[in-house]
Amino acid sequence: MNSTTGEPDGTYEVWFDVPSDVGGAHYLWVKDVATGEVDMLATPYVVVPRIKLSEDEGLPDDEITVTGYGFGDEEVMNITFGAAGLGVLISTSPSEVETSDAGYFSATFDIPAATADGPYVVNATEFGDAVWDSNGFTVGAAITLDVDEGPAGTVITITGRGFNASRTDLDEGNVTIAGSPMAIEDDDTFDTSSTGTFSQKVIMPSLAVGDKTISVTDGVKTATADFEVLGVSEIEVDPEYAAPGATISVSGYNFTQIAGSTLSFTIGGSSVSDSITVDADGTFVGDLTMPALALGAEKPIVAVDENGLNATVNILSGVLTVLLSDYEAPVGAEISLTASGLKGTLNYNVTVDDDEQLLYGAVGGVTAISDTFVIPSLTAGVHTLTFEDEGWDISVDIDITVSDVAALTISPSAGAPDNYNVTIYGVNFVEEDGLGLTWTLSNSTDSWDISADILTTGAVATTDGDGVIDAYWNVSAGSVDVLEIGAYLLNVTMDASANHADAPAVWAEIAFNVLAEEWDISIKKDSYAVGDTITYNIRATFPKEDAELTITDPDSYTYWVATLGADDWVEVGDWETVPVGYQVGDNSAAPFTLSEDAPLGTWTWAIEDASGDELEAGSFEVVEAADNSAAVEAAVEAAIEASVLDLVADIEALADEIVDYSSSFDSVADDIAAVADVAADAVAAANAAADAVTSVASVAGDAADAAADAAEAANAAKDAASGLTTLVYGAIGAALVAALAAIVSLMQISRRIAG
Repeated sequence: MNSTTGEPDGTYEVWFDVPSDVGGAHYLWVKDVATGEVDMLATPYVVVPRIKLSEDEGLPDDEITVTGYGFGDEEVMNITFGAAGLGVLISTSPSEVETSDAGYFSATFDIPAATADGPYVVNATEFGDAVWDSNGFTVGAAITLDVDEGPAGTVITITGRGFNASRTDLDEGNVTIAGSPMAIEDDDTFDTSSTGTFSQKVIMPSLAVGDKTISVTDGVKTATADFEVLGVSEIEVDPEYAAPGATISVSGYNFTQIAGSTLSFTIGGSSVSDSITVDADGTFVGDLTMPALALGAEKPIVAVDENGLNATVNILSGVLTVLLSDYEAPVGAEISLTASGLKGTLNYNVTVDDDEQLLYGAVGGVTAISDTFVIPSLTAGVHTLTFEDEGWDISVDIDITVSDVAALTISPSAGAPDNYNVTIYGVNFVEEDGLGLTWTLSNSTDSWDISADILTTGAVATTDGDGVIDAYWNVSAGSVDVLEIGAYLLNVTMDASANHADAPAVWAEIAFNVLAEEWDISIKKDSYAVGDTITYNIRATFPKEDAELTITDPDSYTYWVATLGADDWVEVGDWETVPVGYQVGDNSAAPFTLSEDAPLGTWTWAIEDASGDELEAGSFEVVEAADNSAAVEAAVEAAIEASVLDLVADIEALADEIVDYSSSFDSVADDIAAVADVAADAVAAANAAADAVTSVASVAGDAADAAADAAEAANAAKDAASGLTTLVYGAIGAALVAALAAIVSLMQISRRIAG
């Protein structure tokens, strides 16, 4: 039948139309949609019989429909028509009228021919019972309206019949509403036809809202019809104050709904010239000039259209000035307001966007005031402040731009797990130190006041002088023991009323997620040898600041401890990790290495968070270092062999180059041959070194001899090649240096192996 919204205290109010049903007691059932609870009202409502007629006036032979409700179930109905108390049964269609199982019926009948004008009664009665209802009906002149409701200025077409024939010169005096004449369109008169009918347009005058009766008479016969007035004629002026000579804008609505209807205006009784006309919808807008009137007083503006519709509004002859210290500022900023030109009585009121009140105070007999207000939580952009002087009953609108809104940020922004510290930062709150804050955490089903849990350096968080909030919150700590994983909304509301009595709250809110925490911690290997370095794979979805990693030897002695501080955790993708280089002991600068005296056997390790809760634990084996001297010796021998072979190749290449040069420098052929012999000796020495790789001591001795030979060869080459070009010198020198370097390397390797 209907629905409604309950009040916070559980009460409700609901209206409904009584449905068509049999007469008698009925009961109402109400269901709480939120809980599913259903209850029956203790007091029943009673359906009583009613009939309605399609017309309440007409002429003989008119067909009338009668409809009945609230009668008995499947009852035969008797329909009578006649003067009051003298009704007689009348023929109907259908001939036998019977109610439905819901007590409803509908039938038609004709007004009997030759029925005299006058009032009659239509009655419907259940056969054999005393259940009945009646309705009045008038036989005689009748009118119908093309519309039966509308505002002032509505153009109504009235159609009449049953009037005296051929009546002429009927005018607005013959058509009235609530006793007042109705203007006739185009100021014409109207006539009835030879059969007593007419049709004429009239204009609804400026009347109060409500049900009215329209009456038409030809001087002998009269007919009426009901009309509901839905709106009155009104005008508005902007601004609501003006000095003489100033231009003001006037607008109006619910005037004559005929395009081009003219208007006349007076201000303070003085006529004002204008060229404003009404539009087809009954509205108008235009400009007027304020006449020379005394200042400091309200004057009426009266508008009247050509059909007599009128309205009045007051304007202050004077100037009301309102100024702000800032016309653009963020939420939370304090703004100074000054106003002059007030009447000096009653109060002043300041609202924003016709909604939130910012200031309210007594004028106190003065015509100028100053006050301050705080910009409340508004959206960024332009908003309208309205200053109202109750003394003059006028208002002034001022635009103010909100540059930034109050806002919160949380770190980490994606959310945090239970028992994790998050940082909360807020901006654009009231710029005063120490203002209290109310923090509310909510989800789809519950809300919690966690104001005592949002802290700044151990104390409950407040604002600072810049309107900033800098705080932290341990998730689920304090007022809320445990929060389930899911989505929440964190709201902070700041109350500035201590310093600004009328200040609305400044607030901000942000979505927050309680997340499941994950970590993956494991040791790199299951077994380590003495001298090995032990490292771990450590990662978590959130950094476990001040987690402690402990390694214990087989005798249960704590061998090594590392505290993983905030700087040790590095973000890598979706994880926070502790790289190997940051896995250092509390008393060292390097990862843990097993010393030579480390006990062999099963060692254990564990990592705990800052609260002492164990995250992971495990064990590993420590074994003796493997003897790999044979492998090392083999590797050295292979390296020596490779180096010597490379040296042989280099020297052979040098010999070839020297031979090539000998063909170009005939004058030094003998010298080059000597150098070639030296190179050949070097090759032989190198080959001998290669053959003696298996005997490292021999290699070392031969290498020494080769070095001496190389020195002598170098001196000989110097003497013999005095005529060579710089290019030849460089080639020979480079080859000898390479040979010497190789020999020295072999000697060093030999010493290491010998040692």
